[in-house]
Amino acid sequence: MKKNTFKVLFYLRSNHVNKDGTSAIMIRITVDGEMEQINSKLTVDPKLWDSKTGRGTGRTGKVQQLNNRLEDIQVILKDHYYDIQRRHGYVTAEMVRNAYMGITQREESLLKLYEQHLEDTKKLVGLSRDIQNLFN
Repeated sequence: MKKNTFKVLFYLRSNHVNKDGTSAIMIRITVDGEMEQINSKLTVDPKLWDSKTGRGTGRTGKVQQLNNRLEDIQVILKDHYYDIQRRHGYVTAEMVRNAYMGITQREESLLKLYEQHLEDTKKLVGLSRDIQNLFN
């Protein structure tokens, strides 16, 4: 299994300010130099953002709640990264982004397996009597 470099960075989308004066917090996922970006759906006042740490500054409940949510997002992304690495042996930034956003590719869904089972059963419907007649 190849070891990858994995990094999660939170940054402000400072070129766009909402009507209420806040800016969107973006997520940048980097795996082996390959980058993917996601909107976190979180916003913060640009005055309360520390770009070096990628977290909100201050001790208000709102900022602490924001920082806790960012920490949760980072943990979720790491979990997806390690899960993909364990299952596939390799990871790309796009795979982590898709897993986080719920756009995962399933090799076999339960519905497909059930449909395959029904097809196999339909093929066997007349065969059992023919086989029994051969032995009688």
